[in-house]
Amino acid sequence: MKKYELTQDTLTISSNITLHRIRALIDIDRGNGLPAIKAGDLGGWIESKENLSHDGCAWVHDDAQVCGSARVRDNAQVYGSARVYDSVFVRDGARIYDHARVSGLAGVLDHAKIYGNSQIDGRVLLQDSVQVFEDAKVLGQAIICGSALVHGSVVVNAGAVLTGDADVARADHYFVAGPLDHTARRATFFHNSEGGISVKYGCFIGSVEQYLDEVSRYERDERFAPVRGYAEVHRQAAAAATSYIRAADKLGPLSPFVGKMIF
Repeated sequence: MKKYELTQDTLTISSNITLHRIRALIDIDRGNGLPAIKAGDLGGWIESKENLSHDGCAWVHDDAQVCGSARVRDNAQVYGSARVYDSVFVRDGARIYDHARVSGLAGVLDHAKIYGNSQIDGRVLLQDSVQVFEDAKVLGQAIICGSALVHGSVVVNAGAVLTGDADVARADHYFVAGPLDHTARRATFFHNSEGGISVKYGCFIGSVEQYLDEVSRYERDERFAPVRGYAEVHRQAAAAATSYIRAADKLGPLSPFVGKMIF
C-alpha cells in the first residue's frame, strides 16, 4: 500500500533537480513518542519515490529535503531544515533534523541522531546510538558507533573510528596513528565521557593501559614472533596520542584540523 503521493507543489533547487512536496495517503503511526501522521498531512520534499520507502513509518517532514540517490526507510525520520542527498542511506530509527547536512556515501543507521548544524560527507558510517550535533563535521572516511558523541566544532576524518563512550568536541580530542603493523591498520585514540582516553584498534576497545597490556602480551607470545617488532611502534603511538590529548586538555584547543597524526 502506498503511504504518500507527490504533490504538484514543486521546488527547483538546481538546473536539473526539482523536488516535490509529499502528502500522506494513510495514517502513519510512528511510535516512539512521535506524533502520528494523518492522511492528508503534507510532508517535506523529495525528488522521487525512490527517496522515501512506502514501507514502514519513515517520513520526511517540514522543509527537509531528500534527493539524488538518497534513501529513507524503516522508521527513519528527516525533518526541520535537514538536507539528505547523494547516495546516503538512512534506516531503522535514525533521525536527521535541524539544519544538518548528510551527503556522499554515508550510512545513518539504528538510533543515530544527526542534528544542529552538523555536516556528514563521504564514506561515513554512523550507527547504534551515536549523536553528531552542534557544528561538528565528519568527512572523508570514518566510523562512529556505540554511544559516541561528536559535537562542538570538531572535524573528524582520517579514517577515525570513534566508539563506546567517545566524547569528541575538538580536533585535539582524537588522534589517529598508523599504519602500526603488517596489516596496515590504524589505531584511534579518543577522549571519552569520563575524561579519560580510550583506544580502538581492530577488534580491541579499551583504555590505553589495557591496550599496552595487550601489546606486551603479544610481544611475549612466540606465536607472534614475526610481528613482535611492531610492539615498540604501538608504544610510541600510545605515548604520542596520550601526550597530545592530555596537553590539549591542559592548554586548551589547538588548530581545528590537527586531530590526527599518521606515522
